[in-house]
Amino acid sequence: MNIIKKRQSGFTLVEVAISVVIITATIVVSYRLATSSIMATTQNGIRLQAYYLATEGIEATRAIKRNNSIISDGTYGISLSSGTYTFSSNQDENPIDNFNFHRSVSIVTDGSIYKITSMVWWGNVSTDEKKSIKLISYIGVN
Repeated sequence: MNIIKKRQSGFTLVEVAISVVIITATIVVSYRLATSSIMATTQNGIRLQAYYLATEGIEATRAIKRNNSIISDGTYGISLSSGTYTFSSNQDENPIDNFNFHRSVSIVTDGSIYKITSMVWWGNVSTDEKKSIKLISYIGVN
């Protein structure tokens, strides 16, 4: 009796299992990469917003000095009304999305120079995470 062995084509269970593991690992790595990229982009956007607010604090102080020419040492908030900046209480609040940005502008006279420090800090409403940015600029008293 002649038995002819027929070669079967197809995948074995081991090959299928290895393929599933490789595909799953690729999907998981891609998901983690995309998630971390989105988180980094979001954090950069938040830092950029804080930087803009701090820069606005410096520029608003310069505008107030140009309009009034006399500014006093102290810590202030900034308010904008009818296109004119003025100093307000010791800080101002700027809620944007899920973050509350707080800003204070400190002025210290050092001889013939004003040292202006614009500080912005924020925290996520859903967590207790707090971060800050500080910009310093100098302008002449006269």
